[in-house]
Amino acid sequence: MLGQFKRGKSTVLNALLGKSVLPIGVVPVTAIPTFIESALNFAIRVTYVSGETEETTPKSVEEFRKELARFVTEEANPRNVLNVARGDVSLAAELLERGVVLIDTPGVGSTHRHQTAAADAVLPECDAALLVVSAGPPITEIEIAYLARIRQTMARLIVVLNKIDIIEPHERQKVVAFLRDALVDHAGLDPFTPIFSLSARDALRAKESGNAEALSASGFDELENSVLEFLATEKRQILNAAVARKAAVLVAQLELESEIALKSLRLPLEDLECRMAAFDDAVGQFDVERRTANDLMAGDRLRALQELESEAERLRTQARDVLQAELDQALNAGEVSEGTRKRLSSTVVEFFEHALKDVIHNVGARVGEVLRVHQRRLTN
Repeated sequence: MLGQFKRGKSTVLNALLGKSVLPIGVVPVTAIPTFIESALNFAIRVTYVSGETEETTPKSVEEFRKELARFVTEEANPRNVLNVARGDVSLAAELLERGVVLIDTPGVGSTHRHQTAAADAVLPECDAALLVVSAGPPITEIEIAYLARIRQTMARLIVVLNKIDIIEPHERQKVVAFLRDALVDHAGLDPFTPIFSLSARDALRAKESGNAEALSASGFDELENSVLEFLATEKRQILNAAVARKAAVLVAQLELESEIALKSLRLPLEDLECRMAAFDDAVGQFDVERRTANDLMAGDRLRALQELESEAERLRTQARDVLQAELDQALNAGEVSEGTRKRLSSTVVEFFEHALKDVIHNVGARVGEVLRVHQRRLTN
């Protein structure tokens, strides 16, 4: 029994069972999936997330409903503080005797997100589904999205339009037509999928009071007859189809997991190959950079030698001018002696010592400037 919250899923189940055994209310009630199977007496088994179980044997319908409510309802077990995984209940009902297990699921789309997660978790255990929608509104975007998830594993789907008692009789066919168009156009549903219009609340009251006329007016007997016929003629076929669908989903999951595993195994090799390719590219780039650096340094070296030669020529010219002036002064003074020669030698030594300091400073500064350019290139 699947659908959005407050569509009356638990009431539909109660009507199918013929007695009000599942908790119902005006706010979102069912919080934990409840599995219902056949037995002579009432029994409740609660399974916790830890794996531990707790069993009780209520004596009456009222006691059964209250005991079950302690574990599976949002009011008594808010946000599943008790860490209940599922509830399994047993009771006597004609429908259950036909070898079927009914599942009451939390409603999807409410403010309690854990309920949607719990409803999704139970989908793999379902073979056929009754999707319960209500007359106001007849279908929502949440329900259409939920239907897409349901159809992956469900071999049979029956749509129940509940709460038709809230709309006028002459408008019911329009609501059904709108619902069918929405399911076909937006959910890709087979246009021949049965849709049963009914009031589960009126049907439950009619069954509990034994009012056959009210039961017929509720529209519930058509759904019930269809479910009984389905169990009598199609159960085995649908079960086989459901198993096949689930196997297909499982195979697809295994294929995906295998593909992911293979990719993870190949990843180190691919990563190594990428790193090797990047290394080869870096080596090639390094070789290009090395040749470029050599060419640039050779050019800088040649320019430095040319500048040095120019500086030397300038010094030679200056030295020649200084010596010429010193020699002219000696000749004009009539000084041609060993003392004049020593004075000229001293002038030459003094000139070149001073000039050498300037040359070393200038050449050093120029070389340092060139080297800094190459250092920046290397660090970048």
